[in-house]
Amino acid sequence: MALKRVVAMVACAMVACAMVGACGSDAGGPGGSAHASGRVVSPNGNEGAALIDFAGAIDTMTVTGGSAFLQTTNGRTRAVIVLDQPGTIRFTLPNIATGAAPAGTVVQVADGANALRASVSAYRVEYAR
Repeated sequence: MALKRVVAMVACAMVACAMVGACGSDAGGPGGSAHASGRVVSPNGNEGAALIDFAGAIDTMTVTGGSAFLQTTNGRTRAVIVLDQPGTIRFTLPNIATGAAPAGTVVQVADGANALRASVSAYRVEYAR
């Protein structure tokens, strides 16, 4: 049942991205030295996927060992990040300096076995300084 919810969450995000044409991927962005490297800090260890709400528009995101699906609406970006193998969820925002990186709120997380976490209150997005 939990796997169906994770698949449904990813499918909904992909459909929403396709409808608005604002989808990013792990293909990277244009060159540049400014970038923000972030991760999801998890109290539970390795994770499989996360839904993050960013307070700002994000055009592209690269994910270490996975993929990202982005939708930007009204200046906020929802990112579904899915890892190929369970681990730490790490991402890079090309051409955004760390000091200007948008704050992120973890909305939902799936563990390495695709089960949704009961609570995400102890999760946070952290940028490397």
